[in-house]
Amino acid sequence: MELGVFERNKSVHDLLGKFVLTRLYTQGRPGSEEWSAYLEKRFRTSSIPFYAVLSPDDEVLSTHVFRGGILDPFAKEIRDALEAALAEYPPR
Repeated sequence: MELGVFERNKSVHDLLGKFVLTRLYTQGRPGSEEWSAYLEKRFRTSSIPFYAVLSPDDEVLSTHVFRGGILDPFAKEIRDALEAALAEYPPR
């Protein structure tokens, strides 16, 4: 699932604009096995798609795996996590 799927959910899409977004490819690319192992060690998962919200100090605030189905409940879960992160770590 690409981040673009949240374009249909304006509230999530707008919130994502307040964060530094990164992507980590864990399949079919050179070095992907090492990154997959890193995810397993740090987050105890290598499921995809996987989303993590981190603090500016690299603390894991929340993790999320979309397991399929209806996107709206997952978008709400992501929106709630992003709003909580912004409340704790407001933009400078």
